[in-house]
Amino acid sequence: MANELGNNEVMAANIQYYLSLHRMERKDLAECLNSKYTTVCGWLTAKSYPRIDKIEKMAQVFGIAKSDLVEKREIAKPVTDNDDGNLEQLIDAIQDLNLEELRQACDYVLLLKNARNPQNPQAPRD
Repeated sequence: MANELGNNEVMAANIQYYLSLHRMERKDLAECLNSKYTTVCGWLTAKSYPRIDKIEKMAQVFGIAKSDLVEKREIAKPVTDNDDGNLEQLIDAIQDLNLEELRQACDYVLLLKNARNPQNPQAPRD
């Protein structure tokens, strides 16, 4: 994991993940950080890397640790036909969720799916 620190692509993917998770737009993040929109776009396209003060501020905005932004995220493996126990666990877990929690869970599943197939992204549900 240490060789991933400072990696523009890792940072870009993590920022995009937390923007989606928080349903924020690039312009919203730029405003929160008192940064230019084009600067944020540079981070998200992996053309540049934020300074440490901006990483700290982003972590505050998203309510996460700085390491969540700079370290490569582990994407959960998809459930396969051989993972009946995992599928049953998932079904049991979602049965107790309210409508808003179900929507959030659906958005998270779409984020995982999009991370696996970025050429054909699906938009989160409204």
